[in-house]
Amino acid sequence: VLSVLMGLDEAFATEYRQKLNTFGINLRKQGFLDESLEFFSRALEMQKEDENIYFNLARVHFDKGELEKCVQILGEATAINPAFNEAVQFIRYCERKMNQPSA
Repeated sequence: VLSVLMGLDEAFATEYRQKLNTFGINLRKQGFLDESLEFFSRALEMQKEDENIYFNLARVHFDKGELEKCVQILGEATAINPAFNEAVQFIRYCERKMNQPSA
């Protein structure tokens, strides 16, 4: 199903945005991190100005332990929407986590 969706430009049209975000989130929550990364990256190719896709892509990088990449992508989300409070808070959380001494 994923490979079929990835090949359909019309599947990433604006009218399907919420369903696609939910699908990508479910991939991440089920542990399909690489597939979720691929999915959200493809979604961004079609909808470059959707801060929610950036946020969800950042969540995948967070789950993979890639905090710097997560913060970078969250920065892109807040560049699109400076009032995206969840993204701003997530950046602060990640920065605190990165500044903690390793155990």
